[in-house]
Amino acid sequence: MIGFGLLFVAIGGAAFVPMALVPSIRLAISATWKATPCTIVSSSLRSWSTDDGTSHRADVLYEYQVGDQQWRSNRVEFFGFLSTGYDDVRENLGRYPDGSSATCWVNPRDPSKSVLDRQFRLKHLLGLIPLVFVLAGMAIANHGWKKMRVRRAAEELMTEDVAETESPLHLKPQVGPVGKVGGALFFALFWNGIVSVFVWQAWKSWERGSPDWFLTIFLIPFVLVGLASFGFVGHFLLALANPRPRLTLTPGRPRLGDELRLEWGFTGRAGRLGNLRIFLEGREEATYQRGTDTITESEVFATIDLINTQNDWEIPQGAVELTIPSDSMHSFEADANKIIWEIKIEGEIVRWPDIGQNFPITIRPMPIENL
Repeated sequence: MIGFGLLFVAIGGAAFVPMALVPSIRLAISATWKATPCTIVSSSLRSWSTDDGTSHRADVLYEYQVGDQQWRSNRVEFFGFLSTGYDDVRENLGRYPDGSSATCWVNPRDPSKSVLDRQFRLKHLLGLIPLVFVLAGMAIANHGWKKMRVRRAAEELMTEDVAETESPLHLKPQVGPVGKVGGALFFALFWNGIVSVFVWQAWKSWERGSPDWFLTIFLIPFVLVGLASFGFVGHFLLALANPRPRLTLTPGRPRLGDELRLEWGFTGRAGRLGNLRIFLEGREEATYQRGTDTITESEVFATIDLINTQNDWEIPQGAVELTIPSDSMHSFEADANKIIWEIKIEGEIVRWPDIGQNFPITIRPMPIENL
């Protein structure tokens, strides 16, 4: 399943690059090109047979002059992959009849590069369709990866060493502060990189005095999401200066009904914390199909407070003991259902991003002789 999913990702990515990514980059770059008068030398319809029928292309040859040199080109637009329908081609031919005058856009640094039409149109969004294959492939590969992890976890459970499960375990957060910054930054750059191409086109239309109202209004929610994404990056960057919790669990792999001991401490200035809460949470996640949508629902079935204090002398470090309820459910992971146990830390800092981290733990079932 992992290989099949990656194949989908590769196919979708290979189609997305020429259909949307490269034309969008060229469209953005052409915003700085210079308007130049040109003459249509010839305008004709080209057709060829494909597996899906007949494709068409507007073969428009035009010439223009830069300085003392005459240039010729046949590039009508950048989104050529999306303009092979008969109606689109006839529209282009109607706009550029033989011998007519037009305005082309020429790269001032390289006059051999030019384009007749650099307007963004709604049909260009069809270039995003290959992303469906990319997302589907990622979902399939992720599903296969989870199944492999479940199998390995079951094998480890069968062969685990008792001494290892009883020894202390230094817990690791599900996502660390650096990981949160990296994830937020990747999303912000990816999202705003794509949106900026179309924002630039909308901006240039306003500069030319003929604003593209449809594109401008269409982009508003996407721009707001992009701005919010950079806000999250700033939030997580500030959180890097927070004191970082260190947790040690004994035994490292407890069973239902076991007594365990949790020790905590902080690196950094723990005195900045005005309140500290540490609690153990168990929840069930169920994934199912509702029509064409995949729904994941989560329900918390156990919340055990370990410490909730505002005392300065208790916050920096300490230890607590508790007994895991024997009538609860052990850790479990399948294709559609999960039982997840986590130790959660919440710390409040005045006028600064708060601390919030989850530390997954594994709780094993009770021995058969104790059931």
